[in-house]
Amino acid sequence: MTKIKPKCFYKMEAAVNAQGFLLPCCWCDQPWTLEQEHFKPLVQDKFHLSKVKNINEVIYSDEWQTFKKDLQESNIKKLPPVCIKQCEEKEGKNKQSKIQRYIDKNSVRDEVR
Repeated sequence: MTKIKPKCFYKMEAAVNAQGFLLPCCWCDQPWTLEQEHFKPLVQDKFHLSKVKNINEVIYSDEWQTFKKDLQESNIKKLPPVCIKQCEEKEGKNKQSKIQRYIDKNSVRDEVR
């Protein structure tokens, strides 16, 4: 069973795309993701940033909460492939951890100079 460890919950920040929609992360800003059946509810016209007073209206909406629940429960059948690819929890290996170690290592090196 594929297990998802959503980086948008703990490492990645939300993104705003050029079309004016809040996205769970920057990896979602691809035409094929935005058009997928299970992702389309997140980018409905009513969620365009010009039509909401604040982002709480977006992130606490039923649609976004359903998406969050599907991520938490690793409900693969209801998630876009980008979420599965980028956030699949692999045994002992985590791409994000390798990137973070590289950044941390270089930051320490920069500070020592």
